[in-house]
Amino acid sequence: MTCDVKPASPVNMSYSWYKDNNRIHTGQSFVITSAETTHTGNYQCEGDYTGRSDLIPLHVSKDWVILQVPLHVYEGDDVTLRCHHYPRYSARETKFYKDNVGIRNWESDSVLHIRNITMERSGRYKCKKEVYHNLLYYKHTGEDVISVKELFTWPEITMSHYPVLENDTVTLTCKTNLSSVGQKTKLLFAFYRDEQNVQKFGLSSQYEIQSAYMKDSGNYICEVKAKKMLKRSKAINIEIISKKKSATKQNIVRLIISGIILIIAFVFIFYHVKFMKRLNEGSKVLRL
Repeated sequence: MTCDVKPASPVNMSYSWYKDNNRIHTGQSFVITSAETTHTGNYQCEGDYTGRSDLIPLHVSKDWVILQVPLHVYEGDDVTLRCHHYPRYSARETKFYKDNVGIRNWESDSVLHIRNITMERSGRYKCKKEVYHNLLYYKHTGEDVISVKELFTWPEITMSHYPVLENDTVTLTCKTNLSSVGQKTKLLFAFYRDEQNVQKFGLSSQYEIQSAYMKDSGNYICEVKAKKMLKRSKAINIEIISKKKSATKQNIVRLIISGIILIIAFVFIFYHVKFMKRLNEGSKVLRL
């Protein structure tokens, strides 16, 4: 096990290792040469100027067969599963299962490779292996859970403002969140209008429409890719409004507002005249 400190650590930094919160070793690397069940536990390391690392669980088993899987698995990873049997014993073929369903039949190869793994492939994996002991071959199993974590969220495309008039400059942004463990992963972004590419994959998460024209109207989406993963946003519709059309709409709105004001004024005058007429009639009655 190696203690990897970020950013790059000073040359003279010293390291400490802990097992179940007990200090057991100094040095950047910690090697267990002949694993025993007593080595089972939770391991951490720390440098002079850093906090302790996350816990790394280690389980040492005496079972005839164990399934070895990576500690952390992210979508897009190439994952290797090893069906490991007890040392110094011979073995024959191996079969692999996921959620108790066979995914690879009996073969001499005790390793299973899963390329470009997705979150849908999370589950309980098991291997069954023929191991020779007591003068016969016996079938033994080992199993473990693989929980595939999300490398980055599904992207969302947003626009800088709405509505968009002719000759406006509008910026589209492709928003996604990268997992904390994958902060070194390079994300690439691309943009499309009506399924036609308008900006090829690159590091920029923004696409700018300068001096927008009517032809720039359409359904826009963005794509994000990293490693072997590719995710696509939902589409947003952008309608570029001509200034003449906008001016016409504004005039219609002004006319409607003016009409409403005139109606309110007419109603007010009508009831005001009616009120004054009644008031005058009441005044005449009092005089009589």
